[in-house]
Amino acid sequence: MFRSLLRPRLRRTLAAAAATAVGAALLTGTPAAAEDDRPWLDTSLSPEIRAYLLVNQMTLEEKSGVLYGYGTRVVGDQTWQVYVKGIERLGVPDMVQGDSPVGIYQGTNAATQMPASVALGATFSRTDAYTYGDVLGAEFRATGYGVLHGPNVDVQRDPRHGRAFETYGEDPYLTGALATEYVKGAQSNDIIADAKHYAVNTQETNRQTVDVNIDKRTLHELYLAPFQNVVQDGDIGMIMCAYNKINTVYACDNEYLMQDVLRDRWGFDGIVRTDAGAAHQMESLLIGLDQEFRSVSQFGQKLIDAVRAGTIAESAVDDTVRRIFRTMIEYGIFDNPPQRTGADLPTSAQKAQQLAESSAVLLRNERKTLPFDAATTDRIAVIGTNVDDTLTGGGPSNPAPQGKDTILQAVKDRVPGATVDYQPGVDPVYSIAMLSGYPQIPSGALAAADGARGATATYTRADGSQIATRTDACLCSAPASSFLGTILGQQAMPSGTAGAVWTSRLTADKAGTYGFDVAAAGTAKLYLDGKLVIDATNTTAAPKAASLHLRKGAHDIKVEFTPSSASAQLKVGWKAPAGAQDANIAAAVEAARKADVAVVSVRDVESEGSDRPSLTLPNDQDRLIAAVTAANPRTVVVVNTGAAITMPWNGDVGAILQAWYGGTRGGAAIARLLFGDVNPSGRLPVSFPKKESHLPTYTVEQFPGVNLVATYSEGLSTGYRYYNAPKTPDALYPFGYGLSYTKFNYANLKIDRTAFQAGTAGADGTLRGQYGLTATFKVKNTGKVAGSVVPQIYVEYPKAAGEPAPLLKGFEKVELAPGESKTVTIPLDQRAFSVYDGQADTWTVPTGNYKLHVGDSSTDYRLSTTVKVTR
Repeated sequence: MFRSLLRPRLRRTLAAAAATAVGAALLTGTPAAAEDDRPWLDTSLSPEIRAYLLVNQMTLEEKSGVLYGYGTRVVGDQTWQVYVKGIERLGVPDMVQGDSPVGIYQGTNAATQMPASVALGATFSRTDAYTYGDVLGAEFRATGYGVLHGPNVDVQRDPRHGRAFETYGEDPYLTGALATEYVKGAQSNDIIADAKHYAVNTQETNRQTVDVNIDKRTLHELYLAPFQNVVQDGDIGMIMCAYNKINTVYACDNEYLMQDVLRDRWGFDGIVRTDAGAAHQMESLLIGLDQEFRSVSQFGQKLIDAVRAGTIAESAVDDTVRRIFRTMIEYGIFDNPPQRTGADLPTSAQKAQQLAESSAVLLRNERKTLPFDAATTDRIAVIGTNVDDTLTGGGPSNPAPQGKDTILQAVKDRVPGATVDYQPGVDPVYSIAMLSGYPQIPSGALAAADGARGATATYTRADGSQIATRTDACLCSAPASSFLGTILGQQAMPSGTAGAVWTSRLTADKAGTYGFDVAAAGTAKLYLDGKLVIDATNTTAAPKAASLHLRKGAHDIKVEFTPSSASAQLKVGWKAPAGAQDANIAAAVEAARKADVAVVSVRDVESEGSDRPSLTLPNDQDRLIAAVTAANPRTVVVVNTGAAITMPWNGDVGAILQAWYGGTRGGAAIARLLFGDVNPSGRLPVSFPKKESHLPTYTVEQFPGVNLVATYSEGLSTGYRYYNAPKTPDALYPFGYGLSYTKFNYANLKIDRTAFQAGTAGADGTLRGQYGLTATFKVKNTGKVAGSVVPQIYVEYPKAAGEPAPLLKGFEKVELAPGESKTVTIPLDQRAFSVYDGQADTWTVPTGNYKLHVGDSSTDYRLSTTVKVTR
């Protein structure tokens, strides 16, 4: 495959001149040597010239067809997520595109589910990032896909974002560095990677219409920087523009973002395509938009008519089509279209497991709770609703993994001679809507008519006729057709349901004040002991609540529900008094009491399409942890989430292992980590706040916004930039933090110069490549087991620069045997010392004294020095 070594801007200039010359020659009758009189198939010519020759032979209808991708298209016996039809008469192949950042979503079940993107962020490893991209790139090509819709380089602004798990975390430097290697790994397989969502796509609530109100400095420093990395350092072939508006203009129609920054300043000459249905005006073709997906709203026949009417120049269409073909040729999917050859799934699964192991973060380890000693651990309580389920988030970025690798089975396999007592403790978590308000009333507190845990449910049609009577696990319902329904197996209403009634016996474990609430998409009534307690209508976002005193013992409970649609959701929740237990928690407590050690695996639900209503673990998992820990202080909490949660039990448990969503082999990875076969080496790519109210974006004006406007009033102060600043709350666990089963020492920090002169931003607006300095230091493993350390460099700017806290500007993952030491060398170009000047619309290096901190996290500095910058 031809891949020019020239940078995009120069490449375009030379190509235009060459194409013009060749085109002129052809038009004047000069013969061209090529088979079938189709010179654009001549691989000895450059991609630019070939694209020029091809477009010159196309009809307007054929050109228009290249600008549109069909959604979920069946071609022959193959289903494609996005399908751009080829042109047989000209030898143009189909272009097929698919999600996602972590695995193939549509078209095959023979796919590896990688750990969540945030887990890759937690590796703090460029090598792991390349491997991650390489695995996905190989599987996409082997399935027939030519374009991989990933990486997601949106910087996490608020952990409540439903797609926070798809990001690499809260820092743009870490995101850009890892995404660049992901892109290189993916595109090494002759496919095109697609970075998304350009730009500032940081929430799911009103994501298609929300207007991001943001200043230029914050925009460039936090949210655009990773895109520039994948364009200029990763040579990515495609960018996906986002749904949202930025300062009143839709991202895909934003001339400043699309033309001024992406095309002109950064020199991007690849393909820009919309998110599904994110095209808003035909004229965006004139500012660099190339393809729209799913909704033929702006291109297609509408564009053809505009060209023939003279309102859009056909030359503008030609420019766009040339970009598409040039990129297809350059990245290898034109001359060698991907074929369905079948992926090497065993090898991919092995790499996925290694990445899951590399990403796990040991947050707490008191009294040497971990690692477990397999030789002396005879009885283990394994507790949690997800220990016998897959470890994933929701949405099209999450394919169903092959097989069923689970924590429970992995622990059993690791200690075959031990007794493993499994208890779920809580009910499965069904949907985002069911997370709002109180935890759903657990099945362990309910008894149906047949004696089973849960409630007797009767479903009726609009005419009152009965559809079904069954026992449901909870007083709840959700659409089976949703992303989460596919992944988590939601309890869905039967087709045709117009009304539902649940009846049960509710057991109060102790007398006291109980809170109840109802979240309903439709109308719901809650009765206790024959009395109407709550009458709620359309309260999914803000559940309606009531409190009442219950005597100890059984109570009659009934719920009547009239759904607002076939996909309506319902949750009936409760808040039990302290110390109360239902049958599910009681069984888990008994298992923990008898065990040598207890493992409680907890999860949240994150998904495209909905933001989390809070950082609290759903379904009484906090109460479960507290009860189990009280019964057995040697309790390890394994956290399977995609972002931060609150941890009211943090100070009581023996150990906490943040394992993210581990994917295809996540269970096996967790077992190896628990028993010390692998030493945890992950570092937090996100901060964990002590309280949800400590979030720097806590106000509703900031997240998710008011009247469809999200105000980024926090500016640069997000994540660790906020928590590490003076006079702000400290994080519970800071960015960059992670423990190990061994100890490391840092020494001998040196820099090759203590002063340098600030440069001037280049044509791309940055000081990219302009030399700053090189730092070297030594790290040593002072413990008795092998492990990996992640030294991090934070740059503390002069106060006048206006940065809220020292910023991550370098990191390296270093593996060390016991007693081994290594010298680490980290170069910092002048980008590491630069800030964005919003008024001048460029990057600049402020003068003054900078401090360099080398440490184990964003708050744990081991070595420091100073460098002076002059002008």
